[in-house]
Amino acid sequence: MKKKIMLFAVILMPVLVFSQTARKGWYGSLGLGYGSYKLDLYNYNSGSDSYADQSFSQPLIRLGVEKKSIINKGGFVLDADAELTGGFGLKTRSTLSGPTTKNENKGWSLGINGLVKAGYVLGKESTSITPLIGLGPHFISLQTGSGDEGFSNKIYGLQGFIGIDFNLSKITMTPNMHVGIANWGSSDRWIGSADNAQNGQPSMFEAGINVAVRL
Repeated sequence: MKKKIMLFAVILMPVLVFSQTARKGWYGSLGLGYGSYKLDLYNYNSGSDSYADQSFSQPLIRLGVEKKSIINKGGFVLDADAELTGGFGLKTRSTLSGPTTKNENKGWSLGINGLVKAGYVLGKESTSITPLIGLGPHFISLQTGSGDEGFSNKIYGLQGFIGIDFNLSKITMTPNMHVGIANWGSSDRWIGSADNAQNGQPSMFEAGINVAVRL
C-alpha cells in the first residue's frame, strides 16, 4: 500500500509543479461584469428624521494587473491583484422620506480595489483549474445625473472575493464575485438641512468574468 502511495505521489508531483509554474508570473486583465449597490442614509432636521435609501446598478468594465503564484507550495498558491473599475449607464433608485421614490438612468462610476487571493491548483500540463477566495479593500464613486441635479455617492471598505481560474497556457479566464463585508458610505444628495449620516451598512455586489494574459 505504501509503495502505491509513493508511486502516486511521484507521478502527481510533476503535474502539480508544472501547473503552478505554468500560471506563475505577471498578468494584465480585462473584465466585464455587473454591479449592484445600496446606501442607507438619514439626517436630523429640526427634531425630525429624514431618510434616503439609494440603490444603484450598472454594467462594469475592469482593468487590472495581477501577480499569480507569488507563493506556491504543494498545490496551494497565493495571488495578488489591483484593479480599476468603470461603470456606465448607472441606474439610481432613491426612496426619500414621505416616502417619495425617484428613478434616474443617467450616471457613471469609477472605482479601485485590491485583493490577496488564496487557492489550490488542479490540473495537468497545458491546462489547470484554481478555485480561489480572497480579501481586500475597495472604493467606488457613483455619480448620478449632472449639473445642479447631479450628486455623488461613495462606498468603501472591505470586500470578499470568490472565483475560479481556468488557465489555458498564457491566458486565464476567471468567473468571479465581489461582495462587501464591512462597508461605509456617503452621499452629497440634499435631503434636508443637515449632513447625511449612515443609517445602516452599505451593500456592494459585483459579478462578472475576467480574461488575463501573461505579460
